[in-house]
Amino acid sequence: MNKRIYLSPPDVGEKEKLFLLDAFNSNWIAPLGPYVDDFEQDISHYLKVKNACALSSGTAALHLALRIIDVNEGDIVKASNSSCSYVFSVSSKDKFGDNGIIGVIILVIKGKKCHIDTLLLSCRVIGREIEKSMVAFIAKFSKQIRVSELVGIFIQTKKNTPASLLYNNVGFKQESEQIWIADLKKQVFKYSKFLDTKNDVLNEIKQ
Repeated sequence: MNKRIYLSPPDVGEKEKLFLLDAFNSNWIAPLGPYVDDFEQDISHYLKVKNACALSSGTAALHLALRIIDVNEGDIVKASNSSCSYVFSVSSKDKFGDNGIIGVIILVIKGKKCHIDTLLLSCRVIGREIEKSMVAFIAKFSKQIRVSELVGIFIQTKKNTPASLLYNNVGFKQESEQIWIADLKKQVFKYSKFLDTKNDVLNEIKQ
């Protein structure tokens, strides 16, 4: 199969509205119904596979795929870590409960520079200053391995606008349209006062 299926915004027309009303009228609201069964069959036929499973989000699909092939958090860290790259997972808890893993940090070390390859945070917790503490953790870790400069890359897309001001807000200097620099010899990055930090290490972030 060579035809690629692109991710796109919902395309809801009159036909989709009729299907939605039909689902309501037939009382197939939860958990599943004939439309989901038909969708799974259509996908399996299109891909020429025995079975297909419809899920509520791409995140759930990735989670299930990793469970099926028995890949866990530790496996990812072991596979990615080397003498020049590091992977960290980020989890959080608040008064409402455990949010689980809500972010990922991938760092690539090149000489005395730490390149922030990936700084990923769930939209569920953006704006709670967790991202600020993630940068503070990166700075502290980089100093421990004797790195003197952080390099952040931000490539603007339609979906990452909420993160567009992160590097600017935490004190990075813009070097070019997509490159942001921080001098660890001159700059200090602090954890958010709203987050619990035990022993001066953010306890939500672990390698």
